[in-house]
Amino acid sequence: MEEISKDLIAATLEAPIDWGVLEQLYSAVLMADDMPSLRPIGGVGDRGMDGIEESFFDGARKIETIVQITSDRAQRGKVRGTIKKLRENGVDVQKLVFATRHPVAADVRRAIVDEAEEDGVTVDIRDDKYLIA
Repeated sequence: MEEISKDLIAATLEAPIDWGVLEQLYSAVLMADDMPSLRPIGGVGDRGMDGIEESFFDGARKIETIVQITSDRAQRGKVRGTIKKLRENGVDVQKLVFATRHPVAADVRRAIVDEAEEDGVTVDIRDDKYLIA
């Protein structure tokens, strides 16, 4: 039964999917997994953030993690563009969860992580295998 469910999820991810539905799906999975305080943002005017985890100490806000959810196949460019857009909008990004419905090849994953580290950003890549699991 578990294999059937995984096959159904994989087939769903390969088919056309509305970006809003993908954002809702990923947000729900991330909150249930390891980001219970994730606040989905998404939509037009999101300043490059589809979700944010933040904490508050003594009235000051600290951004812990920014989530970017995408169907874009140009994964390296999407991460670079996201970091650039966040910084242009005055968002101090240090940790970025990059969530995509497509597989991320090992060499692309290494390149994304290395390029982001040069910009002082730690990237946690979650691809289709994450959602399927």
